[in-house]
Amino acid sequence: MELISALIPTYNRAHMIGKAVKSLLEQTYSNLQIIIVDDGSTDNTREVINQLEDSRIDYHKIDHVGVSGASNYGLSKAQSNVIIRLGSDDYCHPNRIQIQYSFYKDSRGQYGVIGSNFYVFDMNKNLLLKTVFPKVHKQIIEQLPRKCCLADPTVLYRKDIIQEIGGYNQNKSAAEDWDLFLRLINKTKFYNIQKFLVTIRKHNHNLSAPSDTFNKENMEVPVKYFEKTISKEKNNKKIAKAYFDMGYIYYYENQLDKSIGLFEEAVKREPFSLQYLRYFIPNKYFYNLIQYSRKYNFYKYLNFFRKLDKNNYFFRNSF
Repeated sequence: MELISALIPTYNRAHMIGKAVKSLLEQTYSNLQIIIVDDGSTDNTREVINQLEDSRIDYHKIDHVGVSGASNYGLSKAQSNVIIRLGSDDYCHPNRIQIQYSFYKDSRGQYGVIGSNFYVFDMNKNLLLKTVFPKVHKQIIEQLPRKCCLADPTVLYRKDIIQEIGGYNQNKSAAEDWDLFLRLINKTKFYNIQKFLVTIRKHNHNLSAPSDTFNKENMEVPVKYFEKTISKEKNNKKIAKAYFDMGYIYYYENQLDKSIGLFEEAVKREPFSLQYLRYFIPNKYFYNLIQYSRKYNFYKYLNFFRKLDKNNYFFRNSF
């Protein structure tokens, strides 16, 4: 049985990390190195971990550097090239590692990042959401630049490819996983197992909870990716798609003044794309009507037509 390294960075989560670690200790796949990187916690995280008394736990306390720095530190301590990620406020299905590792081995390592679907519960154990992500590589990379459709707490990945691109960006603290996956697009293949293998707990201190930093990084990360694509890509069709996808991000954020010009650039390169025209023409010529429709939520009446547009000729897959 091959050793697998599980990595949990944590900061002041003493009241939640016990459940996360126990869910790893209770996995049906048992040959684990469970790396806990305590990112300068000021609570009793160390005491909680010590009470678990299991030789597979590899606890490290470091000065506070943020989730990206703590993750990179944990990767440097991993004894295996196969890494399981988990948030200190989340927990796993008992067969999670066995299912993901079996898929990884059966595919002979061609998939460098393997995620899954997940549940979201609140702290009162109420089910809030069942998140289903696209399954195969082609679907994932089509959607990934405009929506992070891989969840870091659910992934198994290869340490070597993560370190090859320099690990997590330590300038990011909210969208560091999205930034990482975008830098991996041309390095490996992605896959999401269509099972709910992880439960994410929603609370007031989630790193993905809405905040100025979260909102800022969730604009910066994809926009930087699209700008890089536009500057380096030679294929006109791919450049048009990058302009359109970047425009759609601004459109989704109700920054229509920015989205109009980007949609126009996409149409210049692909003038017969019905989807590009469907967004460009209303934004260009019916700007005030769109603002009015959004204010009074008239867009809900388009859902019927969206369902009919199975090939997304006119509509974009929603965020």
